[in-house]
Amino acid sequence: MDNLRSFLDLHCKKKTPIPPGEAWERLTRKIDRLKEQRCLKSAALKAKNKNAGSIAEKKNVDSVVKSCIQTFHLASHKCLPSLALIPTNMIASCDAAIQDLKQFVSENLLNKVTFVRDLFNIEVPLPLELVWKLHKAEVLQISTYVFRKIQPGHENFLATPVLWLLTHSENSPQYVHIVIDTFAALLVASQSGPLNLHMSTICAGTVQKCIDDIVRWMLKSSEATKLDFRYMESSSKLQVAVGAEGMERFVLTHLLRLLNEDSTPHSTQTLLSAVKIQEKTLLKNVSVSFQKFLILIVKFLGSEVVNQLASALVKPLINWEAIFLITDATVKEMPDFHENLKGLADELIQVGLEGGRQNELSAGFLLARHCCTCDSSSFSSYCVWFSTHFGPDSITARSPVQFQSLLQLLTEIVPVESAENLRIHINKVPQAPTSCNSVLHDYTILARTRLADLNESSELASLFSDGRNYQGLDSRQGDIVKVLQHFQQTREIMKPVLEASIFRRQYYRNTFLVELLGLPGSSEESFKPEDFELNVDTQHEFIVALKAMGKIPEKLYMTYANKRLSQNIQEDVKGNNPCKEVVETKGEPLDQSKRKKSLKVRKKI
Repeated sequence: MDNLRSFLDLHCKKKTPIPPGEAWERLTRKIDRLKEQRCLKSAALKAKNKNAGSIAEKKNVDSVVKSCIQTFHLASHKCLPSLALIPTNMIASCDAAIQDLKQFVSENLLNKVTFVRDLFNIEVPLPLELVWKLHKAEVLQISTYVFRKIQPGHENFLATPVLWLLTHSENSPQYVHIVIDTFAALLVASQSGPLNLHMSTICAGTVQKCIDDIVRWMLKSSEATKLDFRYMESSSKLQVAVGAEGMERFVLTHLLRLLNEDSTPHSTQTLLSAVKIQEKTLLKNVSVSFQKFLILIVKFLGSEVVNQLASALVKPLINWEAIFLITDATVKEMPDFHENLKGLADELIQVGLEGGRQNELSAGFLLARHCCTCDSSSFSSYCVWFSTHFGPDSITARSPVQFQSLLQLLTEIVPVESAENLRIHINKVPQAPTSCNSVLHDYTILARTRLADLNESSELASLFSDGRNYQGLDSRQGDIVKVLQHFQQTREIMKPVLEASIFRRQYYRNTFLVELLGLPGSSEESFKPEDFELNVDTQHEFIVALKAMGKIPEKLYMTYANKRLSQNIQEDVKGNNPCKEVVETKGEPLDQSKRKKSLKVRKKI
């Protein structure tokens, strides 16, 4: 025993008593370690179970995504040739699929790279409405669709549905919003530039193709067809998306496409064809949609329109049809820029005369003449402009070289010039330098010969030298309004009317009286007396006064009287009232005995 005690004392340390407080702390720490180990084991077990659940969930997501893609592919195959709308019988299934995908995106469960790859694994394009809905759900960007699916040369896959939606927007207000969002996405992507040059190029080319188709459709559109231009309005959310500068470039692209030399046949790019179509190429002669299209462009771009006209007019080939229509729209809608147009025309004429450049001279000449043709109080008639611009104080009156350039232009267009303009050139001849009198004489003979070939008189077809005095009226109607206003105020017939009846009999009988009496050959649309502060009966009273002076042939007056009586009968029949007025046949009131024998309209029993 003693040996054992010695052994233990030698090899074992004696335990010192532990204070109660320290022993408690040690016990607490040990318990905490045990709890931590237990939590770690539990977390590991949960992670293992969750990983197994995630794998199952991922398999479920992949299955749903695959089903969604199959639904989209089926809708694409059933889509109409317009490529615009989801088939009606598949709208519900496509919307449900989009909702599933939207939820996966919000939970970060959708692998977009795989989704886009599988979605585009189809030969036919997707309906634009479907792409738009995916874009709104933040599942697929429109720019990504264009970049990945539409290759250069196949931009019509998007341009065709865009045009279809714009021409059928009356069926649904949603259509134009699809177009606006599409353009917004493509314009933003096209501005990315160096960040993604390839995508920028493809998106810009697609926008250009859409605009090309829209403008081409406008040039061929009929009166019955309409196109929704709300996407171009400054208040649209398209401007919010791309900014004021981007929106201006977008609208400017429409204008440039319209001015492009390929917009119309090559024949409209020559000087002679331009002169031939000028008088008919007015805003009022195109469809309502085309009018609205041009007015929107002019109002949005403002002075930039004049700048683009200046650039287009100095090109070797000019689309004169577009030039005339845009000029007309600017004259009518933008009076603040009339001086800009005048300045441009004067500058082109001056450059052409001083430099012997016939292209600039003819461009300025036709531009100025078209401004005079458009109904606006800011521009004088062509008759006044021509006589003033090439009168005694003009540069052509002092320079033989410049005068010959002017006469060269006038001579070149004689074969297609209108009779009215030829009469103006003859009666308001430009002032010629002394050495150029023979040149002017030769032109005058040529113009008179052309008028004779047309069986037209060389007299001006107007009583007054200004040719046109009232907005919306031609020279013949302007003459009638002026003489009627004078007659209503003074009860006298103007001296030019009486002189014309003696010295200009052909014009007086074949033009003035035909227009005054409303006979065949007069203007298609008659003016409204109230628009010019005329009484309803003033014109008839003036005609009776002329007849009393023997200034209206009996045959013409009887034709007028019968026409007036017929109109009165029709009006009374519509109103179910007896005709109370009998038109005098001799310019004198009928006596009572004649009144009893005259025709009367009685009520039907």
